[in-house]
Amino acid sequence: MTVLMGSVVLCLNTGQKSFRRSEVSSALDQQLRAAQQLLTQDLSQAGLPGGVSITSYTGVAGIENPLPLTTTTSAVTATGSQTVSVVSTGALFAGQSLLIGTGSAQEPIIISSINSTTSFTAYFSQTHTTSGIPLIPYGTFALGVTPEYPVTSSTNSYNSLWVYGDLLSNGSVTLARYVCPDATTKPYYTDSSGTRWAPLVRYEYDNILSNTTTSVLSAVPTTMNVLDLVAVNSSVGCFTVTPKTVTVTYADGTTHSDTFITSVTVYLRAMAGMVSSDGNSVTPQMDPDTHAPVIANRSFLDLSPRNIVAAYNYANWCATPTSSGGLGVDNNLAMQAPPVIQALFTYQETQTY
Repeated sequence: MTVLMGSVVLCLNTGQKSFRRSEVSSALDQQLRAAQQLLTQDLSQAGLPGGVSITSYTGVAGIENPLPLTTTTSAVTATGSQTVSVVSTGALFAGQSLLIGTGSAQEPIIISSINSTTSFTAYFSQTHTTSGIPLIPYGTFALGVTPEYPVTSSTNSYNSLWVYGDLLSNGSVTLARYVCPDATTKPYYTDSSGTRWAPLVRYEYDNILSNTTTSVLSAVPTTMNVLDLVAVNSSVGCFTVTPKTVTVTYADGTTHSDTFITSVTVYLRAMAGMVSSDGNSVTPQMDPDTHAPVIANRSFLDLSPRNIVAAYNYANWCATPTSSGGLGVDNNLAMQAPPVIQALFTYQETQTY
């Protein structure tokens, strides 16, 4: 009976360990799937310009779901470089692409400078003799996804990834930053080999274009742990990007270049564990048999930022001679990062959370 009971207890103990191991592995896999889903959602929206929804606005022909940023308060009575008065320039920035006018009078413009809170300068090829004309944002932020600013290298790995655009589909430009920390600050866990593990974190700045540079830089971003513990390896980053540069030659002989991130690969070496409620420490979950942390490797290959890929294809078409006159067609579908975001890139790269 003793031998029989011992065998039964041994079988039960083995079954319980197997169940606990499966439970921990399943929870880790679920976290990885959630991280992939959030990353994929952000990347699919990246580069999309936002606006302020005006329910009484009837829309412009040919533009799907237009979201005007502001309206003019003065007429544009001449062509060329003109200064225009508007209700507010709070959501505008130099280099931004806008549509003005309707029907045959509709044209794309690029803001050359913001002069005040109510005026900007741009080049116009047509006149617009009335005020109250809505200004519609369009195009794509060329660097809606970037591991650094400016992008200075070819395909490489990084431990930080910036994503911005109308990520929440609410009409505002949201900036998110994914960080695989260097584990120099809490919380982190050091395993028996000396490797440090820390959370994969997502920082979010909402409606960033409605803020001044000063207020954004002093603001505390909303944070969340996308994945509790990830391996930290300074030589291999979590994110690998593929930048592509297109140079367009205009009819007057001038050129313009844009760099687009057309593909993102994510590599995560994840450890099952939990961050303490005070955020100062982490506790790994151990395998009941080996008494070692439960680890899983996952790669999310070639995640495509669809808006940025579309802008890249359009710009590439503009730079290629075609029978319909593709060479020299204006490629202002692509926009660079707004100055406030450029400043935030530079500022945040010097910070440690």
